[in-house]
Amino acid sequence: MSQQFKYLFTPLKIGSITVRNRIFQASHNKVYGDYGDNICLASEKDAYYQAERAKGGAGLLVLDDQMVHPTSTGGRFRHQAGFEKAQVPRYRRIADMVHQNGGAIFAQVGHHGIVSNGEQIDDYHEVWAPSAVPNLAGITYGKVPKAMEVSEIQEVLKGFALTASHVKEGGMDGVEIHAGHGYLLNQFMSPLTNKRNDGYGGSPEKRMRFVLEVIEAVRGAVGKDYTVGIRISADEFCPGGLVLEETKKIAKILEETNKLDFIDVSGGTPWCVTGIVTIFPMSIPPGLYLHLAAGIKEVVQSIPVFCIGPRITDPVMAEQILANGQADMVGMVRALICDPELPNKAREGRLDDIRRCMGCCQGCSQKQHSNLPVGCVQTPATGREKRLGIGTLKPAEKSKKVVIIGGGPAGLKAAEISARQGHKVVLFEREPELGGQVRLAAKTPTREEFGEVIRYLSYQVKRLGVDIKPGVEANLDTVRAEKPDAVIVATGIKAAPYTAWSHTQRLEQSIPGADGKNVVSGWDVLNEKAQAGQKVVVLDDEGHQRGISVAQWLADKGKEVHLVTHHPTIGMRIYHGSDPYFRKRLAEKGIKVTVNAEIKEIAGNAAIFKDTATGAEKRIEGVDTVVWMLCEKPDDDLYFKLKGQFPDVRRIGDCVAPRFVEYAIWEGEDVGRAL
Repeated sequence: MSQQFKYLFTPLKIGSITVRNRIFQASHNKVYGDYGDNICLASEKDAYYQAERAKGGAGLLVLDDQMVHPTSTGGRFRHQAGFEKAQVPRYRRIADMVHQNGGAIFAQVGHHGIVSNGEQIDDYHEVWAPSAVPNLAGITYGKVPKAMEVSEIQEVLKGFALTASHVKEGGMDGVEIHAGHGYLLNQFMSPLTNKRNDGYGGSPEKRMRFVLEVIEAVRGAVGKDYTVGIRISADEFCPGGLVLEETKKIAKILEETNKLDFIDVSGGTPWCVTGIVTIFPMSIPPGLYLHLAAGIKEVVQSIPVFCIGPRITDPVMAEQILANGQADMVGMVRALICDPELPNKAREGRLDDIRRCMGCCQGCSQKQHSNLPVGCVQTPATGREKRLGIGTLKPAEKSKKVVIIGGGPAGLKAAEISARQGHKVVLFEREPELGGQVRLAAKTPTREEFGEVIRYLSYQVKRLGVDIKPGVEANLDTVRAEKPDAVIVATGIKAAPYTAWSHTQRLEQSIPGADGKNVVSGWDVLNEKAQAGQKVVVLDDEGHQRGISVAQWLADKGKEVHLVTHHPTIGMRIYHGSDPYFRKRLAEKGIKVTVNAEIKEIAGNAAIFKDTATGAEKRIEGVDTVVWMLCEKPDDDLYFKLKGQFPDVRRIGDCVAPRFVEYAIWEGEDVGRAL
């Protein structure tokens, strides 16, 4: 074991169990469940996912939030129905697979209250809450929830007990009661959402009544020797909501029940001032909630205190948290989505070998919020552990000579996977540095962590002995000289000629003036192959991060920047949790934004647009440079020259069609395994 981790890899007793180290995978919904008959149940995919993280060395895993009552099922994320008896054998499958790999697993149990939306898989249901206070995040479709009657409170109370008994019967090692993140128990405790004047509201003590009854009911259902804990939001970050000093008092009361074995500390609600809870983008520094766990640990002494990030991705940081006494257990979610083997690698001192989460949210949170299965931009195996996980990549029956053209993420991933199978790999990259578009994206403000894609893949291919030829542009002769058995073309995109899609006419068209000297590619600007003048118009129809990032990069260089898109708003395809941050930065940097505008012509120093809704003309005068980020084309000329010249020629990434980095890495993995 690495000597630098004095605390992280020591065991911890939590109630009736002892976990092997202080890293836990916090609960998170993955949208992996089996859906049907108005319920969602844990799937085989859930089992393989959890087993992979146990195999990778995590001490403790916490299963997705299990719903305790039908009024909390449904919604965007299709949370699993813990109150259903049919869930028990599915818990058993997950627990058995985790235990076989040396890990422990709890299940989180909860009710969403007003964070539900009144929909199940097929039917509708009432939305229950302490009071008729609307979901300030706007998720509740029914405008306002129903204030629960006492009989309904008792019904949900029984649901907590029933679900906890199912969890225990299913072989799980413990239960975590969800009383944070604006869910029902949090709603009862908070003066912001509890406006009752009966025995369940009014004073702080009465607002806590339901939570204490739930703890009593759960403990009664599972017995005194079974591990039970609770998750809380130590600060709601919302005017009128709970703050840390109040929650310290709550935590002390929870500890003094003597019925809990741990307190898991997070923060925020869906309606907090940031607009998000725990899933923060790369522009936010890691460990934003550590002060909350530290504050609770000041008053809670007899049971362990868990902390959850957000964005704790570095085992060195986790070690420091423990050394500082801020928490007894450190939670990671996206870090283990990205690299399930992070704990084992850290324990063995292989820190450079860790594939670090970069906080892009594209493969995980953005998918989840679209009700799609959670994955990872960097890790194709996420959610596909059964066929792509640890131990599934086998040595090739016959070693081949593989030539890969292009050192961006697609080419690098193909090189890594090919080399891991024992093939001899030669990689051509025409630029002096590896990385392609990702290397350029990492130069822009708040996107520096995107460089992790290239750091990790470059480290792997060099370690695996790939013959890298930087600054060499491949052609038919250079490829033929290598005598390859297979050729993989990953040459990316080309920006010229500067055409644009007419989104009103649904056709590609040449733009008058787009061939002028004052029109340059966004990638050439970032690569410093082209210079921008003082007043710049950035054209971006992608709806994602690239145009916004280039605009910020130029503004930081003192340019007057105008960002223009045909979309009705900027950043339409960006994870919603990033929205308040990039909009704030654009405003602070003085970047002007024009939406619903389709480029029509560039006439000297004027950029002329058509309003996509009205057809009216819009003009921006005095423009020195137009930065073109429209209608990118695959750079596939070399592919077609090589095709037919060698027995096996394939293309991947943007050379197939311009898309996002997750597609490039996926295709690199896929083609590497197919050789």
